[in-house]
Amino acid sequence: MTTPELNLSTLFAPRAIAVIGATSRPGSVGQAVFANVLQHNFAGVVYPVNPHAASVMSVKAFRSVLAIPDPMDLAPAAKCLSRLSQLVLDLPEVTELDINPLLVLPEGQGALVLDARVFLSEP
Repeated sequence: MTTPELNLSTLFAPRAIAVIGATSRPGSVGQAVFANVLQHNFAGVVYPVNPHAASVMSVKAFRSVLAIPDPMDLAPAAKCLSRLSQLVLDLPEVTELDINPLLVLPEGQGALVLDARVFLSEP
């Protein structure tokens, strides 16, 4: 069995990054991730996503990924979240997921960084 070739260009040279959960709140993961992207001279476009902020660290924020004016490939994020959902179904003892951060790489489109804490309860 041959291993498929892994295209790492989206990891090392993404064209755009949406930081979901980006915030200006000092000490938070969302602030640390967003600040690191800005401070390390990322060559692409950076989109902070925060439904409660007009801007994050002086960059216009978006209420959701769907509000970003440029095309974003959301299929990898949806696939990743679907796998997390299946994990929760398979392991009912899991009551909380802490995703800090999770990097999702859309094929050729950039990256999404998810920062979330999910509390699960019985329906």
